[in-house]
Amino acid sequence: MSRCLPVLVVALLASCVASPPALEISVGLFAPNLSGDAKLGTVGSAPLGPDIDLSSDLDLDDRDIVPVVRVGGSLAGFNLRASAFQTDQGGTGFLTAKFGDIEAGSAVRSELDLLAVQALLSYNIIEVGFLRIAPGVGIDYFDLDLDVREKTFGSVQSLDVRDPVPIAFLDLEINPPAIPLSLKAEVGGIAGRYGDFDGKLIDGQALLFLELGKGFELFGGYRHLQADLKGRADGRDFETDLVLSGWMAGLSLRF
Repeated sequence: MSRCLPVLVVALLASCVASPPALEISVGLFAPNLSGDAKLGTVGSAPLGPDIDLSSDLDLDDRDIVPVVRVGGSLAGFNLRASAFQTDQGGTGFLTAKFGDIEAGSAVRSELDLLAVQALLSYNIIEVGFLRIAPGVGIDYFDLDLDVREKTFGSVQSLDVRDPVPIAFLDLEINPPAIPLSLKAEVGGIAGRYGDFDGKLIDGQALLFLELGKGFELFGGYRHLQADLKGRADGRDFETDLVLSGWMAGLSLRF
């Protein structure tokens, strides 16, 4: 899939000769809520134990409010989009299962930091009246740091995952006639092995835009991201099933 990206990018740049692109910049706030579970093995090849719950064990379930940025452009049937956000969580709890070298029953202080960057490239196969449908390919890049510190002796176990994940996705836009509203949705995912990890990824969002005039729009919507991954990081086996979802709203400028 990733081999198709250079060909599509070259075709998009070549078409700039024909007509100027339509550009869009959006800034807003995203209120993600984290849930799921994780497990981390010891150094070596020991089998993984039971899951620890990110909410009940680590207390990492507070809803965060963070900035989100989206930029994009459309040209000759091609659509290029990129977005990014960063969230962090902290909490205290008690482990119900062993996590790395920290034993079950330990009191812990946990910190999680996640940077998510997405880049998508699609091509319109249907663009009639109020409807546009465009399949495409893209990259979801994740930089995940989870640190669990045992509160009595200070032992720290870390899970660090940094990898780009290729995805296939569908881009949908509906512009009803005679009203200043439009709906944009992007749904994508992949299952299999990519880089050092194995698993599945589902990433989707739906946004409703209200036209204000002179290129300005208000937008609001929802994003759901689920990463069910397993692999090896820093000499340890790990498995994690993360769900990050929440509402977003902001202002968009088209020119």
